[in-house]
Amino acid sequence: MTSSKIILTSLLCFTLSGIGRSYSQTDSLPVAIADSAAKSAAVKKHNLFVSTAFGSNMIFLGSSISSNNPYYGAGLVYGYKGSFFLSASATHIRDIEPFGAFFSAAADYKHTFNKWFDVAAEVAGYKTDFRRREKLFSDFTYAGFTAGFDWKILYTRITSSLIYSGETKGYLQISNSRYFQTPYFLKKKAYVSFFPEINLLMGQLVKVDDDSGNPIQGYMPPFFRQRPDQPLPLITVSTRFAPVYLNFSSPVTFSYKGFSLEADPCYILPTFKDNMIKPPKGFTFYMTATFRIF
Repeated sequence: MTSSKIILTSLLCFTLSGIGRSYSQTDSLPVAIADSAAKSAAVKKHNLFVSTAFGSNMIFLGSSISSNNPYYGAGLVYGYKGSFFLSASATHIRDIEPFGAFFSAAADYKHTFNKWFDVAAEVAGYKTDFRRREKLFSDFTYAGFTAGFDWKILYTRITSSLIYSGETKGYLQISNSRYFQTPYFLKKKAYVSFFPEINLLMGQLVKVDDDSGNPIQGYMPPFFRQRPDQPLPLITVSTRFAPVYLNFSSPVTFSYKGFSLEADPCYILPTFKDNMIKPPKGFTFYMTATFRIF
């Protein structure tokens, strides 16, 4: 399986899943829409897709940005020649008002140099309803660059990314995967694909102590911290760059003409721990349906 075929069917499969894969990955929500869109049809010059999704928990960079609640989403993506994508999505989190908890938009570009090497770049923005910033997260911008290496029996992606929300945090993700596809059926218009994957995310963990040296929180991903618009006592903040979690996922996608249906079970294993805050751990599940409009 060539790297170009893998990228087309996965489109930064790392990269926030259909609309927000169970967020084990560093991908942005809208780019995941582009991910599913690429799976649903052959490449044309201009493509427009609509996508809907459900997830049991949205995990992003080691934190649950849906407050450990299930979420639902809808999105729209425009693709140009299978290389450039503009996408946007809206997400509703169960039991959280307003209905549109947050919105996201992204631009994504990929390029395949040869059968074993490709690159991709993404910029995405996340906008949270101001009434929910303390409970969810503050607005932030994500930027990432990915290099992909196709070793024939294994496909490796190395992603370097930055998060900006008043300050900048860096992350490094290493992913190894293998793509499988069934023969075509239903008059050669349908097939099922499998994309088992293991990811290691490394990033800046944050430790907060009060002015007496007592821990307020141990080393945790930055989304666990008190939000910048909250009043803070006198504190000492220290950071370290370290492994954040391992993620095991196995997306299964049914594709038929301009339609795709993807189910993605995922297991998250944090590599940090804290006695005060329980990090996301265990199984999550994500499903998306994508339709090509043209």
